[in-house]
Amino acid sequence: MKKIAMFGGTFDPIHNGHISLAVQAANLLHLDEVLLIPTNIPPHKQMHAAPGYHRLAMCKLAAKGWDFLTVSDRELRREGPSFTVDTLRELRTEYPDAKLFLIMGSDMFFTLEQWRESEEILRLAVICTGAREPGEFPRLEQHAQHLRDTYGAACEVLDIVVREVSSTEIRTRLARGETLSAILPEQVFGYIREHHLYLETEENDARRNNAAGEIHAQAKTVCPLLQCGAPCQGIGGKKRGGCGQGLSCRYDSRRMQKPAGGGAVYNCAQF
Repeated sequence: MKKIAMFGGTFDPIHNGHISLAVQAANLLHLDEVLLIPTNIPPHKQMHAAPGYHRLAMCKLAAKGWDFLTVSDRELRREGPSFTVDTLRELRTEYPDAKLFLIMGSDMFFTLEQWRESEEILRLAVICTGAREPGEFPRLEQHAQHLRDTYGAACEVLDIVVREVSSTEIRTRLARGETLSAILPEQVFGYIREHHLYLETEENDARRNNAAGEIHAQAKTVCPLLQCGAPCQGIGGKKRGGCGQGLSCRYDSRRMQKPAGGGAVYNCAQF
């Protein structure tokens, strides 16, 4: 039976930590293929700093030299928020006889039950993760056992070394003009330099603001910040958004980010 893993993310930008996790998971689980899938609209994160076509190009550069890595633009081609469950359903249809795996970082693993149709995700794929810091492995294994006992899930907590790399920190350091060849794949770093990505300029700020407006226009019926897929009335600016679950949030549709003064963006129960 062919083993295929989905590894999705914003990849903004893709870095050596991502590649390290994919390579180690492939070796330990004997995966035939790992699909790198950059998101279109992430339900659980803020607006992308780089547009999809740049993130896709960087993923393709990072995948060079690894025969088992395949880059897919399926979520970028799909309108609206990129829900993992939708992508897994597509993969199950395309590969009916394959065993599907879902690779994710430990931070995402701990919040998996809050994702949209999380039980269906657990039914469709084996969930794989690894510790990002010393001492985290027991917590991950404990949570994996909870998922097994509660949902009958198949989980693999991999005993691997995951490089702790923050994409936010990478973008901040790139904006300062730092050389990050030890953190980013060489070709990815060259691409960022060539296309002047992640520079704090008025032009880039304007691009992000315009993109945020376009994203919100697409996501009027679904909360763009949450995997739960709750309907959103799209009230932005100084007013509060209306959540389909009857909760009040401080999501600002114009800025597409957490406003000053509060408002969680990851867990609707905290709004």
